[in-house]
Amino acid sequence: MPAPNHLGENNNGMRSHLGDRILEATAIAVNALLSIDNFDEAVKTALQVMGESLDCDRLGVIEHFPIPSATLPGWRSLYEWNAPNIIAQISHPTSAQGTYAGIEEWYQRLQAGKSISCLLEEMPEPFRSGQAVLGVKALFAVPIFVEELFWGVLSFDHCRQVKHTSTAELTLLKTAAACIGSAIQRQRIRQTEQKRTEELAKVNQELQQRDRLLSVVAQVTKNLLDTEDIDVAIPQALQAIGEVAKISRVQVILERQNPTTHKLQHCVTYEWVAGGISAQIHHPTMAIIDNDDAEFLLRELYAGRSIWHLVDNLPHPIKEQFQSLNIKSSGGVPLFIEGRYIGCVAFDDCVTPRHWNQQEMDVLTTAAEGIGAALHRKQLVAHLIQERASTVEKRVAELVRANESLRGCVNRLADEPDLETFWEHILLEASAQAQSYAAALFLYDASTNTSLMKRYVREGKVIPIHTDPEFVQFRLPISANIFSYWQEALFKGEVIFF
Repeated sequence: MPAPNHLGENNNGMRSHLGDRILEATAIAVNALLSIDNFDEAVKTALQVMGESLDCDRLGVIEHFPIPSATLPGWRSLYEWNAPNIIAQISHPTSAQGTYAGIEEWYQRLQAGKSISCLLEEMPEPFRSGQAVLGVKALFAVPIFVEELFWGVLSFDHCRQVKHTSTAELTLLKTAAACIGSAIQRQRIRQTEQKRTEELAKVNQELQQRDRLLSVVAQVTKNLLDTEDIDVAIPQALQAIGEVAKISRVQVILERQNPTTHKLQHCVTYEWVAGGISAQIHHPTMAIIDNDDAEFLLRELYAGRSIWHLVDNLPHPIKEQFQSLNIKSSGGVPLFIEGRYIGCVAFDDCVTPRHWNQQEMDVLTTAAEGIGAALHRKQLVAHLIQERASTVEKRVAELVRANESLRGCVNRLADEPDLETFWEHILLEASAQAQSYAAALFLYDASTNTSLMKRYVREGKVIPIHTDPEFVQFRLPISANIFSYWQEALFKGEVIFF
């Protein structure tokens, strides 16, 4: 009988034990990748289990990254497990990442789904030098695919001695690479969903805030239209807008000309400030701002464009002026009345800088337009009051002149017994009061229904109608039927203009 092959039995036993250990490691690694919620911890746990089971020195996940104007991507170490006393590649200053220069064929092979197995002395330069620094004696790599794209590599290094990878170990690595690829894909989906959820929550929050703003702006606009006293309505509007928008300071700033220097300035006219925020309207240097110091901002406002800025991005000296009031970010909406710029509505944040979104800017612009309409109404009312006052003044002046004229006529009548001369005086006075070129006096005779011209004045002089040939036709009575329309009105005491 042939002697029993104890070595073969031992080798079979060792392979059986290794296979069991690899199967167990595969199950644990796959379970970790599937069950651990924290993706980083899941990958690190899987690498540790596999590294300890395979008795290797370094096990790492290598990801690709694009290189501008290069055909092939670069690679870098993303996750790693190392045996004790083995140099860590992931934190190495020169070998933590690299390119496929010199190993382009490896990239093509891995992209085709094949594995790489290579001893240090067989590696091409410059890749070999980088591996030598890390103490690598033999390398094994399998590709990782994510969404059917070649994403990276699962690398397997021996540093203490050269070892050849068994079929079972290769199977474990390929399985692990596939699981890591699937885990990365799940992680991407989870991150995408989380990002989408966060975006939806943010959009919903912005929409709710916009709705609150719109509601307040609608009420503010109504109040501005209904309230007679604009000087009361505008501060109330500023407060309502500031509170709902959580703004530190809201102002109406109007442009005026300095009566002494005749320079244009912007003056804080109405203001609301939140609790703990200093008022600008009483500030010694910022309550009134010279246009020359705010030219950067006024260019936009004059052009009808709103301004929304972080104060740190403003130029000098306006930046320092804003910082003196602790303003972190500021917005401004221009105000126009009948096409003429009159100032702006300003919104300041003094606690934290605000990155204005379009919805906020649109709603606040609408609110500012409502305030501008209220100011326009105030201006129209002021003009109307002024016009009425002017009309009254003119009427009073006319009455004074009429009274003086009447007094003069009465005095003349008392002093002048001649009726003909009195008529001349009355006609001259009436012509002067009416500022007319000429005037004529007709007397009506009811018995004959005729009118006869008695006196005529022109340019302040009495024209003798009995001797002037121009008035021959007026020396005889004229039938009143010719003047029936005028006569009817005159009999009613109405004044006729023609």
